[in-house]
Amino acid sequence: SMIDIGPDLSRVALYARYSSPMQSPKSIPDQLRDCHRLIANLGGQVAAEYTDAKHTGKIAAFRTGLQALLTDCRRGRYTAICAESLDRISRNRTHLSQIYDELEYYGIPVLTIQDGGRVDDVHVALKATMNAIWMKDLAAKTRRGQRGIIEAGRQIGTPAYGYRLANVIENGQIIRGIREIDPETGPIVQKIFELYTSGMSGRALAHYLNEEGIPPPRRARQWTYNVLIGFNARSTILSNWIYKGLLVYGATERVLNPVTGRYKFRPRPQDKWDITEVPELRLVDDETWDAAQEQMLATSRPRKHFHKQGLLHEGHYPLTPLLRCSRCKGPVRTIAPDRWACQDSRARGRCRASTFILRDVDRLSAQQLTGWIRRRKEWAPIVQQARDQAAHARLRIDAALAERRPKVQRLLAALTAGARAGRRPKVQRLVAAITAGTDTREMRNALVRLENEIAELETRLDRLLAPPPIKADAAAIRPLLLQYAHRLQVEIETGRPEIRLPATIKLAGLLAHIDMSAGPTPGRARLRIQPDIVSLVRFATQMDVNA
Repeated sequence: SMIDIGPDLSRVALYARYSSPMQSPKSIPDQLRDCHRLIANLGGQVAAEYTDAKHTGKIAAFRTGLQALLTDCRRGRYTAICAESLDRISRNRTHLSQIYDELEYYGIPVLTIQDGGRVDDVHVALKATMNAIWMKDLAAKTRRGQRGIIEAGRQIGTPAYGYRLANVIENGQIIRGIREIDPETGPIVQKIFELYTSGMSGRALAHYLNEEGIPPPRRARQWTYNVLIGFNARSTILSNWIYKGLLVYGATERVLNPVTGRYKFRPRPQDKWDITEVPELRLVDDETWDAAQEQMLATSRPRKHFHKQGLLHEGHYPLTPLLRCSRCKGPVRTIAPDRWACQDSRARGRCRASTFILRDVDRLSAQQLTGWIRRRKEWAPIVQQARDQAAHARLRIDAALAERRPKVQRLLAALTAGARAGRRPKVQRLVAAITAGTDTREMRNALVRLENEIAELETRLDRLLAPPPIKADAAAIRPLLLQYAHRLQVEIETGRPEIRLPATIKLAGLLAHIDMSAGPTPGRARLRIQPDIVSLVRFATQMDVNA
């Protein structure tokens, strides 16, 4: 029998989400399809769809899709919302209860596929508690499994610089996490310790390694000071305990700031570390290792952790990826609260830009965007420029898709070759792959990453091609954008994190770059925003359509 879910399902909004970058983006269309089926069975009509990709369910404030849905619900645009389950909306007990209470206040029922229709207070309370318990249990089980791997002398993740995979097969199963010294990069690690303990500074050492053409770790484009110097048990070359034959687990813990939604790593006391001896992986003796640690402490200092700073310092985080040096166009990052530096200047020595001191990056950027919109009286040329940029973006995305799709096909062929050739050749090829240092799981992860990149590019392409089209008549664009930018500016200037940070995220979506340069006095900085006119024009067009 049909479940009574209320009198009005004429305008239902759907919501779908997936969290991990390793999950398939195809899960969102699957969720939406099942929601469409449920609403059709209940005799309702779907009015809109909202999605969030690669966003954790623990934090609701910074999911743009969910926030847009809630905003439109406050405006009375929908009579109900539907999701696959309550944990798609939020896994946080407080946030889920707040969202449910607000929707109940507006008379908007929540439907889920998992519950077969409308949820009530009991569903929300039980599901929120179960989600919280499940998340803690999952974290505990993950840590337990990782600790067991370390205690067995194996490693988690990719090999550290100086080592390579050495997985083996025992009783028909792949034993992963085994490492051995790489004959090519292992001596480089020994050379790094030798040069550093002989008196060479970290920056001079990085410059020397780059000049000699020595390949850096796989995640670094080149050798920098930050790749070499650090105070974590595994964070940098000179601080990684594995080079002295010790595997360390638990040197840091990852915690989620419930206000900012950002994960941070906090150091843990050394008496809480799990340390396992692996003498076969030792690359430097204790005397050299201790000399390197003493020199680091004498010439450097551990960086302070930002979680001890006030919440108002968190406002710049959504804008940090947009910051760049006006001199070399390289990235600008924080080195302390309110203090910024060009990465190419500090780490690579390729730029002469000095350190900048600047507060309230988000507030100044919002003010500049409002002024930029106000000064532009004629928007027809801007609309045409947005069209041209959108066309160029489509060409770039098409080229990126053409490059990635053959890689996916080759990986699929490599992973499925054994199934076509029979069991014995498959085992032989698997043994050969493991002997050569190729990890099948890593191949599968690479395949998932490529498929996710393709799906994300296709989504971006669909967004560029999707309605509403960019209008030729741009008379209404300026007042709509001016009103919206002014509202963001007011919300940011409140200084309240729960209002300021979501507004900063929305602001970041309207900007292409923020150039930072030296100001009128030493150490001060100037900002110059570069708006993303494609996003601005399309956003204004969408606002006009929804009005």
